[in-house]
Amino acid sequence: MHAIAYASLKISGQIGTGTSVTVRVLLVIVCLGLIALLVALRSHKWLQLAVVLPTLLITSFYVIAAQIAASGGAPQHTYAIPKAPASCLAPPADSPVAAFASLKESEPEDLGYPIKTVDRMEMRDRLMDGSFDALDSILTGYSDSARHDFRLEYRMIDAYEAFSTASPTLEPFLDDWVTARPNSANAYLVRATYFTALAWHARGSAYSRNTTLRQSMAARRYLTRALADLDSTLRRAPCSVVAYEGYMGIAPYAGDTAMSREAMDQALLIQPYSFVAREAHMLNLRPRWGGTYEAMEQLAGAADSLANHNPRLRTLHGFVAWDQADAAIRNKDAPRALELYAQALSFGDFWRFRFKRGQLYHWIGREDDALADLERALVQRPQHADLLDRLASIKYELGRRADGSEAHRLFYETYGDESLAVLLDPADDGYQESMAFYKKAIPEYAH
Repeated sequence: MHAIAYASLKISGQIGTGTSVTVRVLLVIVCLGLIALLVALRSHKWLQLAVVLPTLLITSFYVIAAQIAASGGAPQHTYAIPKAPASCLAPPADSPVAAFASLKESEPEDLGYPIKTVDRMEMRDRLMDGSFDALDSILTGYSDSARHDFRLEYRMIDAYEAFSTASPTLEPFLDDWVTARPNSANAYLVRATYFTALAWHARGSAYSRNTTLRQSMAARRYLTRALADLDSTLRRAPCSVVAYEGYMGIAPYAGDTAMSREAMDQALLIQPYSFVAREAHMLNLRPRWGGTYEAMEQLAGAADSLANHNPRLRTLHGFVAWDQADAAIRNKDAPRALELYAQALSFGDFWRFRFKRGQLYHWIGREDDALADLERALVQRPQHADLLDRLASIKYELGRRADGSEAHRLFYETYGDESLAVLLDPADDGYQESMAFYKKAIPEYAH
């Protein structure tokens, strides 16, 4: 019910910014033109009707389309996030946890988190095999483990994000899981993750002004289904941090930072030291999604008291400079962007900062520096498809300039990195195009 209300409000323009100034000005012009036309045709009643009705219909269509595509301005709180019950407060650290999800003290870490994570493709294979009981056990185990130990939250996220792809082949298996296990919160949550990926894929990554009505409407349909499944998840598992992060992943569609904030607050009741929950809200506070840099700084400052327990929280202070660097790149000011990335990295060697700086190094022809940054980022996020795709591109360029065994190694790694990116998200046309190019351009021994 909430999902239907959310979608209908967005279409009617009662969510977000409503009618933009430009649309209002055009409406005034159209109304004045109609009045003038009616006066000129006052002796031709049928002609008045023939002109006015089509004009009103066309105007109404474009007003609604503009409202759907509109974004920016002051966001409004429009979606009631379910509250986490008191029983969801983080359990004691010595509570029992599934053995497979526990963190061994000898495991290597990076920026306070273990490097080892979940094999996303293995999780997806279990779905295709119909191993629903095993999936439920694994996902519940990772969810419970992250409630006990925040350092395991990336394993939890990777387990669910294995299904964050717009590949149409997954949907019938997800529907089978929901049908076979109607009381499984994981089945609904995984399907919500899938529908959210479909929505972003349908919308595209462009700004709203460059997003078509058809794209917006397709995204809205998937968004409605994702919200319905998130509601179903929390009715069955009210202590699901991933479900609340799912709401945060949807909030940017409406520029609804209030919705994102409330979802984060509920997630932090369950795991107060979570970096991932704060990161998700931080991304929604960027100006392009309806937030402000001041709000981003406030979020980072509010986590300072917990940074001794979770050192990764300090990196939140680098997100403003990281986002400002994007603006500098759009203004073709690479030196300023590099300064801002260095500023962001001064708060912690975080993968997002390395990734974006590595992309910039690649664009300005500093492939060796780009390779160093992206390989460093890959340590923290080894199954990030965009990161793998960019690494493949850099290694290919370096391989073309290298000789002998070094060229062989770089070409092997290029093919391997792009192959994994395609496996992780087969619906991404860019990865498929790159893979097709490498199959032709790279010597056959590297295939």
